[in-house]
Amino acid sequence: MRQALRDLYKDVDWRPSPYYAIIAVDGDSMGQRVTACLTEPAFAEDQHRALSLKLSAFAAHVRQIEKLCVNAAGQETPSFATLIYNGGDDVLALAPLSTAFDVARTLAGWFEQMTGGSCSAGISIAHHLFPLGRALQAARQAEKQAKRLRSATDETRKKAAVCIRVLKRSGEEYDVRSRWERRSTGWSFRSSRTAFPGQNAVHAAGL
Repeated sequence: MRQALRDLYKDVDWRPSPYYAIIAVDGDSMGQRVTACLTEPAFAEDQHRALSLKLSAFAAHVRQIEKLCVNAAGQETPSFATLIYNGGDDVLALAPLSTAFDVARTLAGWFEQMTGGSCSAGISIAHHLFPLGRALQAARQAEKQAKRLRSATDETRKKAAVCIRVLKRSGEEYDVRSRWERRSTGWSFRSSRTAFPGQNAVHAAGL
């Protein structure tokens, strides 16, 4: 089998990256949104039902992420992603490095369009021999780090962000965080404005 793979890589002159990404996405301030539904008791049931329907619609649409995502140019392209968990405002997926950020960005855009709220994402990048449990934990930790990011212009604003955590085989870990930035082609990442230790490691990983 290994020899067959080597022959295939030689024939196509290409070898897949040994690194992959785990993407964790979670709706922002969902507790506050649910509480807001109860501020007017006379309409509480209807408002809660409306929010539940929005989340259900998003959850149903999330299944499309295994087929496509939206790239930086606003074009739909194959995602090559695998959906692991889909719990309404909570999504977990695997993706190759070539589409990982596009997958996270696409989910953030869908969430805003379908629920009227924002979400934050954590992306861990790990070698395929790196312990899966630690890579999953890193994605969840990155998601929490994204939610803690404050706006540069408004200190009271947090969340609506993404954090990428690179797990090197040597044991080093590097993070980069940014708030989502809305552009005509969809949500984007302010990476061009963000300097951080280990930036080269993220670029080398393919993001």
